[in-house]
Amino acid sequence: MRFGVLGSLAVWTAEGQAVRVPEAKVRALLADLLVHRDGPVSADLLVEDLWGASPPGNPTNTL
Repeated sequence: MRFGVLGSLAVWTAEGQAVRVPEAKVRALLADLLVHRDGPVSADLLVEDLWGASPPGNPTNTL
C-alpha cells in the first residue's frame, strides 16, 4: 500500500488503485498511525493525539 499525507489523506493499493477511506474518524486514526510509523503506538498516545483533553467516554473502545 502507498499513502499520501500532503493535503488530503490518500491511499492506494500496491497496484496503484485508489482506496476510498470515507469516514473522517478512520482517516484521522490512519494519519496518526502513519505519523508514528517507526514503531508500536500505544492506545494512550492515540487517544491524546486524536482527542487531546476531550476524549470520548470510553476512548479505548472508540479506537
